[in-house]
Amino acid sequence: MRDVTASLRSLASLAPRARARKPFRRRCFATQAQEPTRSLQLGTKGLDLFSRDLDGQLSRENQTLPRFATDGKRIRLLSEPTEFYRWLLDRIHRAKRRIFLSALYIGKEETELVEALHRALAASDTLELHIVADWSRSLREGPGKCSAALLAKLVDDFPHRVQIHLYHAPQLTKFVKLVVPRRMQEGWGVWHTKIVGIDDDLLVSGANLSRDYFVNRQDRYMVVEDHPPLADYYAHLLRTASSFSYSLDSASTSDALKLLWHNRGDEPDRPHGDFVARTKTAWAHLRRSWYSRTADSRAGTGADADSDTAIYPFHQANPFDLVEESGLVLPGMLFGASDPQARIDVTTGYFSLDWMNRERLLANEAQIRLICASPEANGFFGSSGVSRHLPAAYTWMERTFREAAKRAGRLERIEMREWKRPGWTYHAKGFWVSPTADAPPSLTVIGSSNYGRRSTVRDVETNLLVTTTEPTLRAALADEVANLRKWTEPVDDATFAAPDRRVAWGVKLAARLLRDKL
Repeated sequence: MRDVTASLRSLASLAPRARARKPFRRRCFATQAQEPTRSLQLGTKGLDLFSRDLDGQLSRENQTLPRFATDGKRIRLLSEPTEFYRWLLDRIHRAKRRIFLSALYIGKEETELVEALHRALAASDTLELHIVADWSRSLREGPGKCSAALLAKLVDDFPHRVQIHLYHAPQLTKFVKLVVPRRMQEGWGVWHTKIVGIDDDLLVSGANLSRDYFVNRQDRYMVVEDHPPLADYYAHLLRTASSFSYSLDSASTSDALKLLWHNRGDEPDRPHGDFVARTKTAWAHLRRSWYSRTADSRAGTGADADSDTAIYPFHQANPFDLVEESGLVLPGMLFGASDPQARIDVTTGYFSLDWMNRERLLANEAQIRLICASPEANGFFGSSGVSRHLPAAYTWMERTFREAAKRAGRLERIEMREWKRPGWTYHAKGFWVSPTADAPPSLTVIGSSNYGRRSTVRDVETNLLVTTTEPTLRAALADEVANLRKWTEPVDDATFAAPDRRVAWGVKLAARLLRDKL
């Protein structure tokens, strides 16, 4: 078996070849995110050393990612939407000090969830609640009907202990809001992070806080129990977000919402204002602060030096030059795991891979198993208006990826499957890396990103990279993959030859032109 130095040297030689490949359809009138200038090279020596090599590389070579160590047995994976909802309500009921929630939106019909938050606040005078959601999605239906209106009573009844902030994307200028229909404005950028923090417990997911995500929309859910530093980090992230977001005023009612801009500087919809510069500064301060605060963990000298699991939060917010996903973690992980013995499982609910992620998968030497939603499992299937064409657009992008894999001679090592469960939709996303095809994963990436062009260049995303040698957690990760795969069917040439998979030329053209908004 190769020593670690030889393994890393061999893997490093893969990176230039991967970058040198000519991409298949690099862009279509979309803003380019900067190609990464460097990546981490990750070793894959043996079952026990795989995650340790990776963790060591991240600890030594990155200059932005905070590191949090823990016992792998403190991490739980939930498998079903109903389990996620039960956990959420139970932890809200038991909350003592703080609840902080981050999502694209809270469903406008979630009265039970809001009532649970209200009861928890009423039961404890010391409990504080902080919610960050997206401006365009939370206000889409207008006063009296939108999800922000549902939250107004919390601010009104507990004005000193409840903060609700709405992030407004800087790409969504006054002119764009004037000419683009409200339902389509999300394509210009949203707050997409999905976090639930209650006291010192943290749940990271890709799920929003609305009815279908609690009943029949499959996602992923990772709970890190009793980890004060990690919970503090994400609470700090939400406070940072509040410094560049609107706040819901305590004078608001469900029929008359009042948003305030308490922050210094220009509001985000002014195209030549200082919003972007100020937000860059806020993000940079957060990352520098926590990178410094986790120095002992990175050096392996802290109280958790013997821990078997490492957690690295990373973000993507390209409008503010924060590109840890596209510029550091994913290229490092995919180049480093490009070993014929390794296996990479990948899933995304919306198959619109950014060209960089697409090229890295096509160039990879590992066995790759990819799961995406079937048209019937797409959340837009059967919808009205323009969105009814989205499942066909994703089908076309899925087909072009398979054709690219065939041209590259990679079909023997890239397996594609579609998830389809009667009455359900699919929204899971993530990576699992196993050192060999027979070993359970020792690395996973979980969070909000769909790894598409929009996630890369427009939205604000947060994810966790988790490496572990703990057997129970590795077995749970293997079970997670198996549970997703049991509802899948293989994709082959016959899949796209079926009459219901024909994609109109107008849909293909729109998908190319609007890829960074899908």
